[in-house]
Amino acid sequence: MFNLQELSDREEIRDLLATLTRAQDRGDAELRRTCYLDDAVIRYGIFNGTGAEYTEWVLDGNAGDFVVTQHFLGQSIVQLDGDTAKAETRLLGFHVMPDGEGGEYFDLMGGRYADRFRRVDGVWKISERTTIIDWRYAVKDDQSCPMFPNFDKFNKGRRDRDDLSYELDLVF
Repeated sequence: MFNLQELSDREEIRDLLATLTRAQDRGDAELRRTCYLDDAVIRYGIFNGTGAEYTEWVLDGNAGDFVVTQHFLGQSIVQLDGDTAKAETRLLGFHVMPDGEGGEYFDLMGGRYADRFRRVDGVWKISERTTIIDWRYAVKDDQSCPMFPNFDKFNKGRRDRDDLSYELDLVF
């Protein structure tokens, strides 16, 4: 049974996750910055650095010139420990990308965000984020295509105890 503070903390963390997703999909760098602690560590595989560096990396066009993105969050398993917390959240990422030939292709990814949080001055923020991609599918002109740039550099999920979530101590 959760007490009122635990319920409030969980809801604040879920709202933070949704806010960051909005910032990603809207390309809102200012909003994205409010979601991370200044010293946050971000590990996407394709990018590894701080939250501020990640925001600049995206703004500089390094994440690909997305035409459209939509990230949908699924269930989160949240574990609270005072002013720190950890969570694993399911994600679906839908992307429309330029194909480099004047057209576009559709890319769909499924995976998880493995996050750690700290509450500072009463506000929850992300202190660490590791993105784990479990699967991916791309389509152009109704044909499957391996087009997502640098896909091999993402952190990949596994269906066993060698999955990165175990190494990150996100097993509940």
